[in-house]
Amino acid sequence: MLIPKIEYEDSTKRFRKPGTERLTHYELACGYIMLFERDDQRLELWREPGTSVYAVRWHDHKNHIRIFWETFNTYSAAAKLYYRTRANLEKRTA
Repeated sequence: MLIPKIEYEDSTKRFRKPGTERLTHYELACGYIMLFERDDQRLELWREPGTSVYAVRWHDHKNHIRIFWETFNTYSAAAKLYYRTRANLEKRTA
């Protein structure tokens, strides 16, 4: 049985739900990273390969320091920290 090849203009649409930027468990397991950058601040959420550990890291590249790097056993806990921190960064730089 032949499976038709599906072509995508933007390969990120293959796994992403329309209208959202929150990644699924599957996307994170495939190596996708949630990333937010504003000014010289960089916030990331990813899943450690081959594990069920999720990491959230915030860097200040202007001052060359890591603000935090936290790990979680659940995606919901990691996402909570990611979105709370992102909201604070958006307020500070708006």
